Amino acid sequence: MDKTESDRQRQALIEGFVNMSEVDGMDTGKGEDFLFTGQSGKGQDYVDMDAEDDSGIRLGNAELKENTNIYKSAFHIFKANVGTGVFMLPTFYPDAGYVVGVILGIFIGSVVIDCTQLLIHVKVTINRRDVTTYSQVCRYVCGKGLGWFLFVAMCLTQFGFCLMYSQLFAETMGELVTFNGSKYLWVSLILMMAFPMTCFSDNLSLLAMASVIATVGVFYALICCLVETCKVLAQKGIHPSINPAGNRIPVGWFNNLANNMMVLEGIAIVLPVHAACTQKKLVPMMVTCVIICVIVWYLIFGLTGYLAHGTTMTTSLIAAVEHSPWGTSIRAFFLVNVIFTYPLQFMSAMQLIDQLVGCKPRSWIGMGLRLLINLIVWALAMAMPTSAVNVVVGLIGALPSACMVMIIPSLLALHVDYAVEHPDENRNTAAYWKRIFVKKPCFTLVRVRAFIYFVIALLIMVIGTYSIFSGL
Repeated sequence: MDKTESDRQRQALIEGFVNMSEVDGMDTGKGEDFLFTGQSGKGQDYVDMDAEDDSGIRLGNAELKENTNIYKSAFHIFKANVGTGVFMLPTFYPDAGYVVGVILGIFIGSVVIDCTQLLIHVKVTINRRDVTTYSQVCRYVCGKGLGWFLFVAMCLTQFGFCLMYSQLFAETMGELVTFNGSKYLWVSLILMMAFPMTCFSDNLSLLAMASVIATVGVFYALICCLVETCKVLAQKGIHPSINPAGNRIPVGWFNNLANNMMVLEGIAIVLPVHAACTQKKLVPMMVTCVIICVIVWYLIFGLTGYLAHGTTMTTSLIAAVEHSPWGTSIRAFFLVNVIFTYPLQFMSAMQLIDQLVGCKPRSWIGMGLRLLINLIVWALAMAMPTSAVNVVVGLIGALPSACMVMIIPSLLALHVDYAVEHPDENRNTAAYWKRIFVKKPCFTLVRVRAFIYFVIALLIMVIGTYSIFSGL
């Protein structure tokens, strides 16, 4: 694997937001120019995901060449869906139990797969080389309003992950070295380690090394945790606190759905992967197969952890690992993953803000913005107990993730045909938006699915959020 691939896929996501402020001020006289302009004035939004030399990548001007085979594309999809959140899967099951939890996991996984297929279908229907990223698709079909909505959702999600990493770091360090007030020291420590790295969000080579280190750490910890869980089940049997339907029926089920939505939030990378793949006809089936494998892995990992530890686990599976030299090594690799994943998640949203403000990462304004956002994350982590990490995860899943994974793809699928037929119509008028919901025929398979997903997403957002706060 090219060590810069992980950063190139993130770069492809960022491209869609390039020069937002310039785009918003454009007026073509025919509606809205949905393209993003770079120095050349042409709306290119492509990044070479597999080239050896990344020195030529420039925001807004790079071109994503179709030179990624189906196997590398599959790895991109897999890596986008497997991260630190997997260690928290066993903590999702107390809300739904070992029977309903599995059913809900399969259900939300199926919804995510279908919404991903809808998004691919939208891009294929548009069929333009200058409309390849999630944000460009949003702006082409529904105008700048939806593009800004996606921008906000993406920032909330990525910075929310950073808050989650701060809490997990403090919790895990507290298990290794604890004393009065140790939590505040560990939260401050990750700030001091992560802030300098966030100032180099334009250095793809540096971030590529961070990505490789984080990947090694997460896979070592995952495999060891699964082995440790199987040992606990073999020695002690099933934990007596488990139940088949959860502790809070049915409100807790929506919290479970929100949590599962958070860990299956790799949808944004799908369109850049599709654009770069040389075997585009295989991408939809490949995406389905990869996400199914991820769902099966998540079900096994989460269910075995719940069966072994029941409701005694409150933060992550790492906390349940025995205190031994092997357990210490697992925690150490997990901490390495957290430390080096923090700037990677931070970078994805921060570069969008850099593009919007028009500053360089290491300018006074750029560094000031990074310090401000890091301090906000630090302050929230200091104010919240480390055990509240599940609250952060649930809120990410219930609010921005539900929008990015379910609402936006469904909305795009409803109106893409009309948008393609009327490319010059203003996307920001009430009449245009009205057609999204009253278009005939009213009852097609795509429209029925889209409206069902609207309802499910709204229920997750409302009841899931209520469930999170009611459980505090």
